[in-house]
Amino acid sequence: MRYSDLSLDIETLDTVPGGLICSVGAVPFNARGVSSDAGFLLRVSIVDGLRLGLSVDSSTLEWWGQQSAVARAGLENGAVCVCVADLFERLGEFVDAYCDRDTVRVWTKGPGFDSAFLAVAARRVEKSLPWKFWNDRCVRTICEGVSAPKRGADNVHHNALDDAIYQARWVRAARRLKSVNL
Repeated sequence: MRYSDLSLDIETLDTVPGGLICSVGAVPFNARGVSSDAGFLLRVSIVDGLRLGLSVDSSTLEWWGQQSAVARAGLENGAVCVCVADLFERLGEFVDAYCDRDTVRVWTKGPGFDSAFLAVAARRVEKSLPWKFWNDRCVRTICEGVSAPKRGADNVHHNALDDAIYQARWVRAARRLKSVNL
């Protein structure tokens, strides 16, 4: 099945573009639903990110220290760990498998954050994002005034894939309530 939209989330060690990306999660969705069989989650090598000059902020590290043990474990365990260049190869393959690079709308909680971090990292390894920059969309904007859905017990806050799934559900709910076409 081809999807018109992609929800994407990253976890980082800084709060400004050019910061080190720890993990990337994505899930395709459309008006019919959020894909239940297609999820993307990769950890990014911290060593490779540092080698590329991606930054780490001490206050962000402190913030991570205050997050749940499950969320912190997601930065170190579970998902496959890849170098930054491989992240963009695999993310491109995922987008191609479920979406059209020319038309897919990429939803994040602020294109100035997630997409900007990814764009800087991509430039460092001479890659490009597997979607058109003008198709970046903001979850916060469309969901303004719409109650956030409840997280399930298995949905971990600050796990990139879980956050991407949560965002996709929220965007779908907002579009239904606001009668916005997908």
